[in-house]
Amino acid sequence: MADYTVDKTCVTWHLDGLVAIASQGRMSLPLSRVRRLYRNKDVEFSPVREEEGRDMLFMFHNPPCFDLIMAKPLYESSIMAVGCYGQKMRQVVDDLSAAIHFVPQRPDDGFITSISQAVAMEFETYKGAKLVAHKVGLCQEEMFGLMHYAYFLKTYNNVRNASEVATKRFGVPAGTIPKI
Repeated sequence: MADYTVDKTCVTWHLDGLVAIASQGRMSLPLSRVRRLYRNKDVEFSPVREEEGRDMLFMFHNPPCFDLIMAKPLYESSIMAVGCYGQKMRQVVDDLSAAIHFVPQRPDDGFITSISQAVAMEFETYKGAKLVAHKVGLCQEEMFGLMHYAYFLKTYNNVRNASEVATKRFGVPAGTIPKI
């Protein structure tokens, strides 16, 4: 697992070009209002997903490509960004936090441990993207973004032909990634 650093508002992981940023804090408004308060032409939103004990909001930023995930359990909330563009991701997380009145706090050990598990899976996906990227002539970052975008469309927005939509958006031939 990659090392991480903690500052007063977030924890950051780095591994071979991939960056994950997570912020823990408080937010009084429901996730359903985020889309109206945070207007960024580069961000696509999923519908809010109600899961047991928490609500989830998934977003995809392009360009550059990275995921944004918000979780709102009963008390603490969190924002996480995963991609290859750490500086831009941090800027977007800060802008999003300001727009929705998210009040970050220093991440605690329990938060870091729980997010580390998700980050470990993202790092494995990133390594897999490298293998596929070389076969189809894309760079690792593009392939990671393409894979994440197709997954975002299919899983969170119920787009049937997610692989086709994603490859078209990225300007690569259909069939570059398997149908999701």
